[in-house]
Amino acid sequence: MNTLWLLTAVLGGLVILFAWLGRRAHRRLLSTVRVVTLPEVVANELDNKRDIFVFLPRNYRTESSRCYPVLYASSTGKIGKR
Repeated sequence: MNTLWLLTAVLGGLVILFAWLGRRAHRRLLSTVRVVTLPEVVANELDNKRDIFVFLPRNYRTESSRCYPVLYASSTGKIGKR
């Protein structure tokens, strides 16, 4: 019985630790980019409107001659919402 309690406590602590570390990494990532929101972009195929979030490097406007890689991602509506 004591072993099961100890194992549960350790696993619970690890879950809390990883959640905390994940939030720190998320904040650190967001501090390196500038988020621009394009509100209510019409999605004709889906027959609705949705906000588009564009994540830009902090120096995007000042280094106009530099090329940046592009990643397109389709989300389930969870990005940028709390």
